[in-house]
Amino acid sequence: MKKSKFLLSTIAIAFSVFALNFSSPASAEVKEKSKWVDSNNDGLVDKEKLSKEEKEKFDKRAAEIDAYFAKIAELKSKINALENRIKTEDDENLSKELATLQDELYDLENNTEKNIGLKKVGKTNPNSGLVATAASTASDLTMSGTIYLDVFNPSQWVARGDWDWKNSNWANDRSGSGDVGKLDGFAVILDEDIDIYSYKLRTYWSYSGKESTPGTVYNDKSEADNGWGWKWQDKISYDQTSTGGSVKTYNSGSGIATIYFKFENPNTGSGDTVEISTEYAHTWSSTNVDNISFSLTDISFSFSSSSARWSDEGNWPIEL
Repeated sequence: MKKSKFLLSTIAIAFSVFALNFSSPASAEVKEKSKWVDSNNDGLVDKEKLSKEEKEKFDKRAAEIDAYFAKIAELKSKINALENRIKTEDDENLSKELATLQDELYDLENNTEKNIGLKKVGKTNPNSGLVATAASTASDLTMSGTIYLDVFNPSQWVARGDWDWKNSNWANDRSGSGDVGKLDGFAVILDEDIDIYSYKLRTYWSYSGKESTPGTVYNDKSEADNGWGWKWQDKISYDQTSTGGSVKTYNSGSGIATIYFKFENPNTGSGDTVEISTEYAHTWSSTNVDNISFSLTDISFSFSSSSARWSDEGNWPIEL
């Protein structure tokens, strides 16, 4: 049972361009006659049913949001990489760079409404489950789930899922360089049906913190119209240190997924509690992630083998 209905009138916001030079958000309102039509029953908005004006507006807004979270993900990844390097490299400049990046990340994470017009909504009762296995384990991973209201288009929202490897135990899954088994997977769902306008997954190298290109990213559609899943090839490579040495690095050391969406139920909004869930699936040896399927409350990965794989899940009930 919903706690309340979401009633929101026209929002007027003075928005200044922030220091990272992202463009100011497109703040036009959605016309009453406009519909986000899910004609194929796959969770995606049928953009051909939108007017040219609306499509341009939402395309621009989705690109702004993606650029903002890409910057956050890049900073997070670089901070993780620097923290690991500082443990073994005696370089005062690394510590100074780390402090600068931490300040930048703090601003982006804690001032989303001022910077990009996204209001982070509350989080309650965090809960996560872990599944332990051999080689690397699910406990080597941390995940988070967050929901934002787009204050410039107040019927639209952003779901965000992050993962970070806490250590370098991924190296246990392969000697040398190359593919680590076959495909890995990550998914984000809500316990509400949604219409998805755009979705994006980004992965990052563990040593440099730079965005990686993990080969083809396979986008699995949601069976229950409430989220999205991705599959990609993870691999180990070598990077050069500042002293000319060689160090192992992983193209999936961290990642971020975002979904720009609208709730199908127009009454879902302020005061309601919605659960966001994420799950990460990791394989090595000859095991593969074959498929990703969803219910309203669960993500299921199917694997080609019962060994050389693990999955980790987290869920967060959030009051909108």
